[in-house]
Amino acid sequence: MRTDGPDNNGWVRLYRKLIESAVWQDDGLLKLWVYCLLAANHEPGWVPGRGRTPVRIERGQFMTGRFALHGAMYPKKTKHIPNPRTVWRWLKILENMENLSTRMSNQFTIVTVLNYDTYQQRDFQNVPQNVPRVSNGCPTGVQRVSTNKKNKKKEEEEEEFSAALGSPPVENGESKAIVSPSVDLAVTWYELLKLEHTKQSEEKDQADFEDLLSVTYDIDAGKLPPSARETLTTLAHQIGNRDPMPNSPLGMFLAEVGKMRLRASRAPKGPG
Repeated sequence: MRTDGPDNNGWVRLYRKLIESAVWQDDGLLKLWVYCLLAANHEPGWVPGRGRTPVRIERGQFMTGRFALHGAMYPKKTKHIPNPRTVWRWLKILENMENLSTRMSNQFTIVTVLNYDTYQQRDFQNVPQNVPRVSNGCPTGVQRVSTNKKNKKKEEEEEEFSAALGSPPVENGESKAIVSPSVDLAVTWYELLKLEHTKQSEEKDQADFEDLLSVTYDIDAGKLPPSARETLTTLAHQIGNRDPMPNSPLGMFLAEVGKMRLRASRAPKGPG
């Protein structure tokens, strides 16, 4: 069982519904999502952890870390590949979209693909690896009568997959949602504050991003005024461009957020 990337043997299922999902709209998210499906274990097992302590990895899970994940996705180093923190932020976006979950320690992270059995049903796992699967489900040389009529069970499976993946609402035949505005705003602040350039643990990275995400949720919940989006984005830009860079750019940012929260709590309430 590998911990540094997917096994090159075997295959996974991909649904055409993926094209309609929010993940499809972003090249980085798409590549990472497909990687997670490929890297996840199809059977549970034990892998060696640090200190020779074995770690149980369940079906639909894999063990990784910020730099291990980056190295597995981009084994060839070029000028234009994203840095490890960018890839890790993509992972957190997928987590906030409820595609997966992460359990972190100071040594490694276990990623769990949510609804894995919806994506990779067990009845397809016994196909011999050296025998091509007949795509229309009919014996070789026999033409299927109708390729347009879909099997009802398959439609239901694809609907379950679409819901699990977090497909965006469709209006007039077009997908409208891409990534949650709250997540997108938190990523913008993270980049403006240049937190990806700091040296810190994966747990601290996650905590920083979740601190920023909690601020966007407060705006959505009305605990901060709508104008806070623009005000805090400007502030993050100013802090990130300071020379020399502050020792704690996130601390400065959150201190201002605290003042805004205090002002909002003291503001007179409307009637009713």
